Amino acid sequence: MSGLVLDADIALGWCFEDRGDAYSDSVLEALRDERGYVPGHWMLELTNVLIGAQKRQILSEAEVGHFLELVRELPVEVDGETALRAGDQTRLLARSHGLSTYEAAYLELAVRRSATLATRNAGLRAAARRCGVSLMEV
Repeated sequence: MSGLVLDADIALGWCFEDRGDAYSDSVLEALRDERGYVPGHWMLELTNVLIGAQKRQILSEAEVGHFLELVRELPVEVDGETALRAGDQTRLLARSHGLSTYEAAYLELAVRRSATLATRNAGLRAAARRCGVSLMEV
């Protein structure tokens, strides 16, 4: 692998038992040896879900804070070019593969970094295969 691009759902699997599985655990394990990469909107995706969980009283403020602390300690680099590529490469990938621009941002980053993509999203996995992007397997 030349790094690992992980989507927000993978990280949320480490916070919520109903989202966690062997796949998200294997991604966390892989981050011991591989550098992680995420698009610029990744933390917004995470915090949006966490705020929703707080509103539904699934998580407390302390639990959200603790989880975000743990996430910040991961060897994950937030990509600074995500927004710059949104109107061109990301948009074209989204249109070509029937993805949202949020999903396509993960694909664009994996293509650009020649990185392995970690996602459970079936549409994103299919698009990655069509683009020749390696996928994280359990």
